Amino acid sequence: MPSGVALEEANRGFLQETAALTGAISRVLTDVVSDFLGLLGLPPVDVHVPVDKSYTRDLVIRTLQAGMDLGAVPISVAARVFQTQLGAAYSDAELERFLAELEAREQVHSFLTSPPLDNDEPEEEAEVAA
Repeated sequence: MPSGVALEEANRGFLQETAALTGAISRVLTDVVSDFLGLLGLPPVDVHVPVDKSYTRDLVIRTLQAGMDLGAVPISVAARVFQTQLGAAYSDAELERFLAELEAREQVHSFLTSPPLDNDEPEEEAEVAA
């Protein structure tokens, strides 16, 4: 079984080859379509063939979820990685606000679910006990 580093390098190489191939296809299509449009007396256009990265995005999200389920990836780290998957749709300010709200909720939950302290007895009960 290949190591994580070997898989990362293989994936990087695959993505580079894919980007190069889509770039070459885009150039050929731009030339062909522009030539055809020129015959019709229309201006040339640029054709762009995008690289579908949904598989990579889905893999990253599944890996983050598995890491969170195991307790190996803190939610703050997962949120930052998730932000990169969303791009400009999720700003740094929104991420920081989300993490601050999450931390506040966790503190409240921790406070509400913690056992009472020994000195938390009501005064009346303390007087009866004396």
